Amino acid sequence: MAGNSKTPDIKITWKDRPLTEVHSVEVEDHDQLIDKATITLDDAARIAPTTAGIEETVKIEMGWDGQTAVLFEGLVVQAGGDAGQHGSKAQIVAYDLSVRMHRKHTSHPITKGTKLSDLVRQIASNPDYKFSSADINIDLDDDPEVDRDMNEPNTTDLQFLQKLAREYQCRTFVEYNAPPGGGAAGAAAQGHSQFYFWSLSKIMQKDPAGTLYFCPGVHQLVEFRYQRVAAGADPERTVSAVDDRTGAVVTNPSSPTPGEQSLNMPEDIDRDLPGVSDRADAAAQAVVDEASSSAGKPHDQVKQKTAAGGPSDKTAASKATKRDPTRIMGVLGEGTATGNIGIRAKSKLTLIGICPWYEGDWYVKVVRHHYELAGGIPSYTTRFLATR
Repeated sequence: MAGNSKTPDIKITWKDRPLTEVHSVEVEDHDQLIDKATITLDDAARIAPTTAGIEETVKIEMGWDGQTAVLFEGLVVQAGGDAGQHGSKAQIVAYDLSVRMHRKHTSHPITKGTKLSDLVRQIASNPDYKFSSADINIDLDDDPEVDRDMNEPNTTDLQFLQKLAREYQCRTFVEYNAPPGGGAAGAAAQGHSQFYFWSLSKIMQKDPAGTLYFCPGVHQLVEFRYQRVAAGADPERTVSAVDDRTGAVVTNPSSPTPGEQSLNMPEDIDRDLPGVSDRADAAAQAVVDEASSSAGKPHDQVKQKTAAGGPSDKTAASKATKRDPTRIMGVLGEGTATGNIGIRAKSKLTLIGICPWYEGDWYVKVVRHHYELAGGIPSYTTRFLATR
């Protein structure tokens, strides 16, 4: 959405009633951390310490001119104030409901043969976390079994789930979900937070959440800075193991890193000057080849790793060679857009109008939705960190 001809809309519900005098709101949406919301209120009455109590629920809805969505639901973890010569402010800090899973350290015994889905469901079903069976969403590429008896000591349930997610290339999170067919503000208010444990490959198979176009003057994608660093790509791994039936050494290579896309000129550019498209493409590619010939191209600089497998673990090779699909190329980008409720972490976003090498789908790691009322004028921007 362009948004520059509309008015930002913000609604905050605290203890089931609207919160007024909002000065600014920032919702931080992460793909591997607890989501956080920071709310600043104008506090002319100087009652900041009593504004909100710890553990009270806060819900934040943002958007433009009534086209809104609930971006955050969580528990207050900190409330305070600041009284100064230029006015008084109150501040509320809240974390999403996964914070309930991060309070008690315990040991996690795991019995050999336990399936990953059963292990995750058992933890998420703890009555203290208040998720019904329908609220626990597990979507895996495969459902491996634990190959040995294990015990993970002195960790919270959230820490343990995050460790499982890293090991099996998944994401685990708690997020507010509107009911099917929702989207209007009234419908969104009837949703609730749910627990998710999804394979990264499943996330990457989903359609992009939206498309942003960079075009000066339109203000949809205000700016986007990006760079490719070979060290940032997930390494290419090769695993060699001995086949326990034949005694032969079996080598399992990982998927290769994609090369640079060619610079293709639009087909209609040679309508008046035949051959311009081909010559421009060849000339541009020659420049790239010459500039990178001494150092090698970025996709040739991705780290290579070799590991030795064992005949006792049938899944070792496939697990070790599996690459993180969110950073195959090692490209990191940081963008600012006009406030957009469609930009969410743990999803894909299509970017158009940037360098043609890097146009396409990006994985969104972190999003910060920021609303502020300055001088009586409201503004809403969305900043995000993305990889591919």
